[in-house]
Order: sequence, then C-alpha cells, then structure tokens
Amino acid sequence: MSLRIGALSKLSGIPSPTLRAWELRYGAFKPVKTPSGQRLYARSEASRAVLIRLLADQGFSLQQLANAGLNELLSLKDSSRQGDDSFAKQTPKLKKQQTAPLRDQSREALKVLILGESLPLRLLQSGIQAKLQSFGLSLEVGKQAPKAKHYADDRLGLVMLEIVSMLEQDCQAVLHIKAKLGSKPLMLLYRFGAAHLVSLLRNAGIAVYREPIEDERLVDAMSALCRSDRSQDEDAATVTRPRRYSIARIRQIAQSMPSTSCECPRHVSEILEQLLAFEDYSQQCLSNGAKDLALHAELLRVAAITRAQFEDALEAVARHEGFKL
Repeated sequence: MSLRIGALSKLSGIPSPTLRAWELRYGAFKPVKTPSGQRLYARSEASRAVLIRLLADQGFSLQQLANAGLNELLSLKDSSRQGDDSFAKQTPKLKKQQTAPLRDQSREALKVLILGESLPLRLLQSGIQAKLQSFGLSLEVGKQAPKAKHYADDRLGLVMLEIVSMLEQDCQAVLHIKAKLGSKPLMLLYRFGAAHLVSLLRNAGIAVYREPIEDERLVDAMSALCRSDRSQDEDAATVTRPRRYSIARIRQIAQSMPSTSCECPRHVSEILEQLLAFEDYSQQCLSNGAKDLALHAELLRVAAITRAQFEDALEAVARHEGFKL
C-alpha cells in the first residue's frame, strides 16, 4: 500500500516539510512518482522515518542514517541501547557521535521477527519500545516469509504476522509457517476472519488475536510467548513447551541410567522417541496441503502436549535413579 507524503507524516508523526528535507538533502526516501508527478511512499517508510528521527536525536548523523534499511536501523537502535559496538564495526559508516550507555549483560536479547509493514510502526512507539526493551526483545522486519534458516536462529523468540482479512489460503500459509517454526511461537493478528479458521489455527498452537488489541496486552503477550510462559488469556493459544531432548539424547539417557528392577526407564524412552517421531510426522502432514487441516492440527497439538508430559516422566525416572540430566 502506497502513501502520499501527508499520510506518511500522519503515520510517523514527523512534519511533511521535515520528511521532504530529509528526502531532498540526504536521499532518505525513494518514492515512486506517478505520471502526474505525485510522490508515493511505501508504508514501511513510516517506520524508517521514526527510527531515523530517534537515532538522530541520539547523536547519529542524518547523512549516515539516510541510506540504512529498516532492519539496519533497528539493529543500530538496539546496539545503541545496549552499548554494543558490534553493529558499528559491521557498518563503519554508521557511527555514533556520543558515548552509548553500558550494555546490560543480565540477559541476551531475543529477536521478534515481524512479517508485515504496519505492525513495526506500532511497535516503535516510545511506550511500547520501552517495555519491549525491558523484556529484552529486539525487532526485525521481513516483508515476505523468510527461508527456513531464519526460523532456525537460536535468538529467534517469536514470529509475528498480521493479516487484515483471513481467508482459507491465508490460513494454510500461516500453518505452513508454524510447521517451519516447530516449537517456536507464532503470533497472528487479524481483523476479519471466520470462527472455524481461528479455531483451527489456535488448535495448531498459534497465538491468535483479533484487532484492535490494547498495546499493553499485546506487549505482555509477546513477552510471555518469547519466554515460553503459559498464558491463561482466553484469546491466546496454549503454548507448548519446546522440546527438551533429541532422540539421540533420549537414547543416551536411557542407556546411561543404572538398571532398575523394572523396565520403566526403557519404556519411557521408547514411548518418548515415538512421540517425537509422530510429532514430526504430524507437522509434515500439516504443511503438505489443505486437506484434513483440522485433524492434523489437532493431532499435532495432542502429540506436543503428550510429548512434554513424557519428558516430565523421563526426568522423574532420572531423578529417582540419581541420574543428573
């Protein structure tokens, strides 16, 4: 969706003359011109404008910020907040003109990947930003569904997706993303959609929220999902705990335990292996096509819950045997 400069100004909160000055002096924006000469800007430029102003206020040069992409600006903002000079080393042209605060070493920032152009602007509001920072969350924006390697990033704590009107083909695309993510959480924000589609996505372990949702509630939900908290919110899907052990590790644990008078350790490990395999198979069925989506989503949900319970059982056996995991 393209915007005129007045709409861009309204979204970003930056006066139109300022935006024009940034464009003319520094080339900060590259609008598309219509045959009539009207400049049209991408919606994502509103997020860039907010970040450029924020970083310029912190001492960065407008000339240096103008050519940075949205994710570069987000990374620079996080690095500035943490006092981390790693981004500056990777991008020598973007250097701050004042001393940054010391980095908080208490916890490593988790990445929130946003698929969409409107949501980043909302999350860049000062109040939301402060709370996201307090939770140790950093933002990254993707215009299209990323490749599988992006989902495997250890720092990825949450993927957020926005859809205005959710149709069946959208539902299939969301389930495909969830299958790639595995145990990592996925949050969907939508405005219009059929109840059976919403139910289907929630049964697949996706946190689905209908807009409008209050900022405070949204940020709290993001933090809970990133930290694998189990939210009791009636609108949130139950978040299954991530896998604790691989099949190889389960076998190693079973073989390393002292033998008991019964076969419980072996049986628990064998059942857990089968549940892991069935969970993977259910995810594959879910992502292969639209047929029987509701059934496969329910099977995946139940398999994941049961797998987590048998992980508890394996740990209970290990404690009983005095085996340290």
